[in-house]
Amino acid sequence: MNHLKYAPTFSQSSSFCIENDTIESSHTQPHKQFKVTLIVSGKGSLVVLDRVVKFKKGDVFLFGINSPNVLLNSEKTKKDHEASSLKTVSLLCDQDKIENSLKNVNEAYRIKKLLEQIDFGVKVSKSCSKQLGVYLSDITEAKGIKRLLLFLKILHLVSRDEGTKFLSSKAFPKRMDYDVNSKISNVYKYVKVNHHKKISLEQVAEKANMSPTAFCRFFKAKSKKTFSQYLIEIRIGNACTLLYDQNISVEDSCYSSGYNSLSNFHKHFKRVMGMSPSEYRTIVLNK
Repeated sequence: MNHLKYAPTFSQSSSFCIENDTIESSHTQPHKQFKVTLIVSGKGSLVVLDRVVKFKKGDVFLFGINSPNVLLNSEKTKKDHEASSLKTVSLLCDQDKIENSLKNVNEAYRIKKLLEQIDFGVKVSKSCSKQLGVYLSDITEAKGIKRLLLFLKILHLVSRDEGTKFLSSKAFPKRMDYDVNSKISNVYKYVKVNHHKKISLEQVAEKANMSPTAFCRFFKAKSKKTFSQYLIEIRIGNACTLLYDQNISVEDSCYSSGYNSLSNFHKHFKRVMGMSPSEYRTIVLNK
């Protein structure tokens, strides 16, 4: 039997970092590292890619290097109506090093799958969050290999969490069986590539080898939303990504996302995000 040599490439000095933050109003999270964030106290809203998600004390989120996000503190004091402090603790690490270290470890297939999808942003289930809170507390005191082992426990726990939710609409359903549901898989892939173009119901129905009426019933049964709702979410998600670039105008983000009407774009954006494109840009650029 050939034994696989496995030598982790983690460096105690540079691969892990613990951040304790007190946030008064809004806070733009760094995008360059993998991050696990625990909400220690407070509540508010999280803007991540194309989603605004409510959070509260005890919630745990995971972000990949390509999932920029902003925490908004919405808690007010009754006395003077000023924002109360929102406290978080975050574990940051080098995502590339983790992925490279686990590349040849077959037993880590669940963790590797999680890391492939982490750029969509992840909210951990309530039951899983409690255990993760303990691990995050322990990891602040740990050093060397103990810190590494605790971090792998965190990834292992999240990778097996049945209640994990992706935050971005761009994510494929986490446990979709693409061999069985290849029809809807073809539709997701088609929309991902062509969302900036005009897409008719007849076109996507043809991708699934169905009539438009049968496709509408099939898509809603599988995705729990209508196809038009899904297409709007994907297009607004693309616009959100573009709005992170201050060199791209709101108008350009509209037309590059498949819209040919600014008024229609603004209406859909506000419906999905709860704010206008300009308000969203102000928040994510922290201006």
